Amino acid sequence: MYGTIADIAHSQNTPIAVADIANKPLYELYQMGLCPAVGAVAVASARYGGAFGKAGFVACQTFLCSIAYQSARQKGKHGIQPGLLERFTPDATDARRALTARGIEQTAQTLPSNASLLYIAAPAHVSRVKAMLTKDKTIPDSAKAVAYKGLVGLDRSTRIYSPTENGWELSANHPIR
Repeated sequence: MYGTIADIAHSQNTPIAVADIANKPLYELYQMGLCPAVGAVAVASARYGGAFGKAGFVACQTFLCSIAYQSARQKGKHGIQPGLLERFTPDATDARRALTARGIEQTAQTLPSNASLLYIAAPAHVSRVKAMLTKDKTIPDSAKAVAYKGLVGLDRSTRIYSPTENGWELSANHPIR
């Protein structure tokens, strides 16, 4: 889908802005690390090995299977509406959406008044990012936003790519504040 959209944008000589932080393997480590129980078991199992290591491996595989199940069934963090526990728990997927929403806000502020901005993502991302852009911020949202500022090593910027004869060229890189 994204390849087709990029092809259409390229043929129309339209730049593409990208604010997603999930474009590096480090994101997946944060995905597990922000889930404290799984992160702690994974670190401990890697360090100690043996029976504890096997338990850690099983716990991590169970976690990954639950994520795959949730994704396939559009439940939990992959659902349209956040669950109660999810509203208070920092999570890399939530960070991804929060930083994307902030990147959209910042990019929209730089556009001429007659310009349009189109956000393309999976339905759960679109719904959650829209809510972050349109609903009032809560205390848990603000607290999680502070925690997300500590995620180092990810592309915390809006990267704007312009079409060229040979593909795409990075034309701007604006840090997400």
